[in-house]
Amino acid sequence: MPFSTALAARLRNPPKAYRPIPFWSWNEDLTVAETRRQIAEMDRVGIGGYFMHARGGLQTAYMGEDWMANIAAGIDEARERGMGAWAYDENGWPSGFGDGRVNGRGEAFQQKYLRYDAVECECERDDGRGITHVRLMDGRLLQFYFDVNPYYVDTLDPAVTEAFLDDIYHSYSETFAADFGKAMPGFFTDEPQVSRNGIPWSLTLPDRYRDAYGEDLLPLLPELFLPVGQFGRTRYRFWLLVQELFVTCFTQKIHDWCEERGAQLTGHMVLEETLLSQITSNGAVMPHYEFFHVPGMDWLGRHIDPPTTPIQVASVAHQTGRRQILSETFALTGWNVSFEELKWMFDWQMVRGVTQLCQHLEGYSLRGIRKRDYPPSMFFQQPWWDDQYRLFNDAVSRVGMLLSDGDVRADVLVIHPQSSAWLQFDCGDNGDIHNLFNDFMSVTRCLEGAQVQFHYGDERILRRHGSASGRLLRVGTQQYRAVVVPSVDTLAASTIALLSAFAEEGGTLVWAGRLPTSIDGAADDRIAELTGMGQRAASVESVPGALPEPIMRGLVVDRHTGESLTSVAATCRHFDREQAGVPCRFWFFANADAEAGHDARITLPGRSVARLAQEDGTVVALPGDTHADRVTFDCRFEPGGSVAVFVADEEDVFGGISMRETELDPLVPSQLAGRWDCELLDPNTLTLDVCDVLFDGDLTAEAEHISVVQQRALDLEREVDIELRFRVVAIEGFAVEQPLHLVLESPDRFEVSINGRAVDMADCGAYRDSSFRKIDLTGCLAIGENDIRLRTRFTQPAEVYENLRRAAVFEAEKNKLTYDSEIEAIYLLGAFGVCTPGRFTSLPRGATRYTGPFELGPLPVAVPMGDLTPHGLPFFNGRVRLRKEIVLTGDEAEKRCFLFTERMAAVVGVSVNGKRVKDVYWRPYEADLTGALQEGVNVLEIELTSGLRNLLGPHHLEEGESHAAAPRSFFKEPNIWGACSWNDDYCFVEFGIRV
Repeated sequence: MPFSTALAARLRNPPKAYRPIPFWSWNEDLTVAETRRQIAEMDRVGIGGYFMHARGGLQTAYMGEDWMANIAAGIDEARERGMGAWAYDENGWPSGFGDGRVNGRGEAFQQKYLRYDAVECECERDDGRGITHVRLMDGRLLQFYFDVNPYYVDTLDPAVTEAFLDDIYHSYSETFAADFGKAMPGFFTDEPQVSRNGIPWSLTLPDRYRDAYGEDLLPLLPELFLPVGQFGRTRYRFWLLVQELFVTCFTQKIHDWCEERGAQLTGHMVLEETLLSQITSNGAVMPHYEFFHVPGMDWLGRHIDPPTTPIQVASVAHQTGRRQILSETFALTGWNVSFEELKWMFDWQMVRGVTQLCQHLEGYSLRGIRKRDYPPSMFFQQPWWDDQYRLFNDAVSRVGMLLSDGDVRADVLVIHPQSSAWLQFDCGDNGDIHNLFNDFMSVTRCLEGAQVQFHYGDERILRRHGSASGRLLRVGTQQYRAVVVPSVDTLAASTIALLSAFAEEGGTLVWAGRLPTSIDGAADDRIAELTGMGQRAASVESVPGALPEPIMRGLVVDRHTGESLTSVAATCRHFDREQAGVPCRFWFFANADAEAGHDARITLPGRSVARLAQEDGTVVALPGDTHADRVTFDCRFEPGGSVAVFVADEEDVFGGISMRETELDPLVPSQLAGRWDCELLDPNTLTLDVCDVLFDGDLTAEAEHISVVQQRALDLEREVDIELRFRVVAIEGFAVEQPLHLVLESPDRFEVSINGRAVDMADCGAYRDSSFRKIDLTGCLAIGENDIRLRTRFTQPAEVYENLRRAAVFEAEKNKLTYDSEIEAIYLLGAFGVCTPGRFTSLPRGATRYTGPFELGPLPVAVPMGDLTPHGLPFFNGRVRLRKEIVLTGDEAEKRCFLFTERMAAVVGVSVNGKRVKDVYWRPYEADLTGALQEGVNVLEIELTSGLRNLLGPHHLEEGESHAAAPRSFFKEPNIWGACSWNDDYCFVEFGIRV
């Protein structure tokens, strides 16, 4: 029976249920018309839904009448378009404080931290926050007390969660009852947490500890900080209780509330990455994932390590039968992140189990601080949005759909060592925890590098869902042939019982590190009974070899050397005949190495193989050698690339073999040398971010960066009349009478003059973002130095200053910060070149640093192939078309490709003789020109599309191009966002291609 035509159709156009659901940042004064317009934009480019997310900059009253009207519009559009209008459950983040409503109920509801001091006597504290005094064996007297964070909540207290549900969740369920759980599928909860400031405290803890363990916690408090008494046992019990209370009092309570009403809960925890990061913030993250209908994770920055985060969430999801696994990702990757890098990062997550993308983020507006909200905004503001973004969304949706729909059958369970980290945590340097994590990562990477299918086993999940029989260890819907225990110091009594039963049944138990010495945190000789079972790996590298047949390993080797390709990870999904037309497996392989590609040879169980083209969804049979029910085939892994294949046990189910008969020869460099005609398809730009500054008529700064102006005005905490004086030099060749615009934000708040003459402030439309408004300056500039002056009254309501003070205490206040007046850079827009007579120096990460002035000059009309920024385009964003005529003989026009070696643009479009041949998003950097070239003269056109990096920055980081671009990256002077290392010169990213 052939491969399913129904599945093939779904691959061509994946249903919206599998498509990305981005964070839609509601960060402005909302209008129903604009809300509907933006949803239509999302639908057009292959987005499946949206999280309606209150965020810093919001000027519509949160949960007020206008807010609810826009939510209603979002739901209405989702219903009509088959999308999902998800609610985000907080104003800013972390979730749980209900925009101040919950913590506003009083100290009992507020977040608390456990502290102690050495004291001389047992005196009561004046603030009433004393807990107890404890005298140590050495005679020291310690006073324990709690600090209070009034801006967040005690997530260990069920009354807090009840208040949160009442204040936020109930409002949505009651107002939108008809669509609840349907067009409004549910809620995203974001980074709820116990503590990020040391050991947590709750007024409920003493009673809960006594209920759980039958002993008083207060005399044991020193053991949480100091190596005294039975500190291992006490720490284990304390953090186990913190974990249990956080799960049952917060996450499970919200899950159950949603479950009862037919809604879904998704979202993620905070600081999921390492053993240490999880402790105070969560106790452990994995137990929470059981209580998400769509478990999720968070990934920040332009990198792909460590692998714990996606494996943790995917393990619990697969064990509890969840199909969809969400990842909020791409925050901090910056305005220059490319589709190739985005796909590399998300492929890395998908091969570890993630199925659905939540892009961080889509900005309703980029006005003011909004453009610096952990960029990029992957929305209509981007030059690539209109007709190039859909291919990326389609590609990740195809793979995500297959990973969601297929069955997971992992072979190996790795015990998660989180409880061992509890024993070591004392608010000190935590070196032992780092060592424990490194051992854990070594086992993880070794199994991944051997393409072994494995999960993590959290001890709470094992206690609730684990059993052993018939040489298998079962955890929920999964069953494992082998269990690997990395370095651990302790195991739960329930885990020991489970592993003992598994080993006694004949299951394979492998010890891959230091052996435990305690049970439930307390030294216990009985642990030796378990560690005497199974086998001890001679080294971490020997673990795959210790696994029994038929566990697959070493599936991918270098075709030339036969050595294992350990940079390639793999995941497999099983499809039955009803799903795919033929029983088959879908295999997805991802190369983590973004620098090196590999010619690979892959061997898998089966008799026929076909490759999924992720870009268009076609499934093409591949040639393969079959032997003993295994098929071997060759493929190419590009740097950071991935390969997706179907493998069936029957032969000839994917149609005939389709492969290129002969290799294509690239156009030779000499044919591409020299200058290319250059046509800007978008106007050029000059960012003006340095000016003289006057406060109330007094000169306060000369040639100062714009980022300091607002902060210095805020520091005064009063109204300020501000004048900004920008200098712009135009040189010979600048077309004075060509159309020219000034782009600024909130122009209604400013008076503008140029060379002493007032400028007509008539609005000429938007540029990139609806808040970036164009003002006509045609004919206003002269050759020579020009003086552009902006005047405004800077005002803030009193609550802004109060919010800034609160923001210094806790991030929740900072994350919902909204200003009245904002002082921003301005931009010139037109048909000009930006001349750079200074010096460019090369920087890492495809960046350059420019030292010198900028001058308006003639528009570039011919440029060499390579980086275009020094050729009049340092601040350019948008599309450029390069054009060259090449003359070919008849032989030269046959079986040719356009090949380039370096991509410095988001998308590279290749056209020949007026016909678009290909848009290149990622490697291979190649366009097949077969049939497009002709004998004689050919017109080759290269269309380059950029992001917004060179327009918006950050331009002044000492490091150059940042792969972790945060609000602080844009400010010269420290403020509530932090501080960065600043350089007054300008950093640009390269724009172009190299051949």
